Amino acid sequence: MLLRRISLHIKAQNWTAVALDFVIVVIGVVIGIQVANWNEDRVAHQERAEQLVGLHAEFVENVSLFEAYISKLNEQADDIASLRRIIVEPDIEFNAVDVNRMLMNVTSVPPFTVNRTTFVEIEQSGGFRELSSSDLRTRLVNWNNAYKRLLRGERDTIEQRDFNLIPYLVSDLSFGAIAPYFLFLDDKTPTGPSQNTAEMIVGNRQLDNLLVLRLGNTMACAFYAEQLLEETIKILEQLEAEGLSS
Repeated sequence: MLLRRISLHIKAQNWTAVALDFVIVVIGVVIGIQVANWNEDRVAHQERAEQLVGLHAEFVENVSLFEAYISKLNEQADDIASLRRIIVEPDIEFNAVDVNRMLMNVTSVPPFTVNRTTFVEIEQSGGFRELSSSDLRTRLVNWNNAYKRLLRGERDTIEQRDFNLIPYLVSDLSFGAIAPYFLFLDDKTPTGPSQNTAEMIVGNRQLDNLLVLRLGNTMACAFYAEQLLEETIKILEQLEAEGLSS
């Protein structure tokens, strides 16, 4: 209809009317584009808010996972410290059962579990750049850095365990005596023909060196996990302050 009217005005050489019609067309196009952009921004903002609510739920679960992981690392550090005390203090009394259980605990690497589905979804979609809060962006970057440091710490722990500690236990101590304490073996494996006693490890410098390395890796993982837990709690508090809690 508007195009027909413009055509009639051109034929009548009514240039003022043509100009007015042209302005109306331009304004209509601009308004249409603005409305489309506004609607697109509104939808994107709503989707981002829903993702952040999902991130909140994900991080609430992570708090429990990290706390349990840190607790397990601290228990392991206590056993390592106890074994080292036996090595340097011969008068400490520990029976073979205690020694074997602690040696088994030293060989285990607590599994680090984390929920990152929503985090990765936001990261891969470039959503972090679009967050209105620079503080939240910074906290999420700090969280991811702490997560990567912990992964490196866990990798170092596994390598030290697999390439140093276990080969020593297999060659110089009774690994069969440790076997019943493996999580998945329970009572399916009979106790080995010999036991690891406190007397066997007193003054054992090589084992002490390995335990020191093991303790260092364990406490490093605990430190990184504490950092990750702290960043997780800060992010949860900020999301909740912005009304984005699950």
